Parts: sequence; structure tokens; C-alpha cells
Amino acid sequence: MIYNLRKPAILKQLNSIYDYELAISYLKDNLTKYPMNLKIALPAFSWGVHFQHGKMKGLINNTIFEDYKEERFEYIKPNLFKSKTVFYLKNHPINKRDMIRYEAVNPPELRKMIKYLKKNIKQDSLEIILFSLDSKFFNKNYNSYEKIISDFN
Repeated sequence: MIYNLRKPAILKQLNSIYDYELAISYLKDNLTKYPMNLKIALPAFSWGVHFQHGKMKGLINNTIFEDYKEERFEYIKPNLFKSKTVFYLKNHPINKRDMIRYEAVNPPELRKMIKYLKKNIKQDSLEIILFSLDSKFFNKNYNSYEKIISDFN
């Protein structure tokens, strides 16, 4: 499972779902020593990490970047948004001035990871599992994922 590598509750971090360099630091010394065949699970989802008064309130699953580009949010920086009003987003109550950090996976980064794994895992075959296939993010990026997997095989 190569996702959810960091704690989402830290407001200043960029992405708790996936970080290529952090994943490599966990994997680099262990791949060749592992005694059993491996299956690889990679992320195919995104979410919003909801902060209220600087503390994490929860995760807003199954959202895409466009959900935060609407006029109810103020753009702070590439993945950070501040609410301008009170409303509900995916049944989550959002208060004025709440912060939401949008987190997603960059498909080219996954391609890079698969290339690394293919080179460093010495077994006859390698099964790749994508989690979670029912997400809006995956549906939006389906062609990218399909290309990554077809290039792998």
C-alpha cells in the first residue's frame, strides 16, 4: 500500500495521500529483502482535508479540484482554500473561514513509482491494485491511469 503516507491533520503539509520521495525512503532498503511476492496498491482518489480553527475536522471524500474553485471559496495557494461563507459540501458543514486542503495524486508521479517498482521488485509478475475505483478523481483521470497500466504491462 503506497498511499496515506503522512498524517492529514498537519495543516502546512502539501499532500498526505502520496509523496514519491517519502515512499522511496520506505521502500529502497526493503524491496529486495522481502521474502514473499508483493502486490502493489496505489492511490486513485482525492479528498479535501477540512480544518476549523487550525485543527483538522475531517476528510471530505470523493471531491475533485473543481469542487473548490467555486465562488464560495477563496484561493489561498495551489491546494489550499478558505471558505467565504457557511454551507454544506458533501454533507459536511463548512463554516466561514474554514480551510480545506485539496489532496490528489499526480498520475505522472504514479508512473514514476511503477517504473521504480518494476525495476526493483524481482518477481515473475507484479499485480497493481488501484484504490479507490469509484471516485470522481479516478473517473476524471481514467485515461491517464489506463495509459500508466498499459505501459506497465
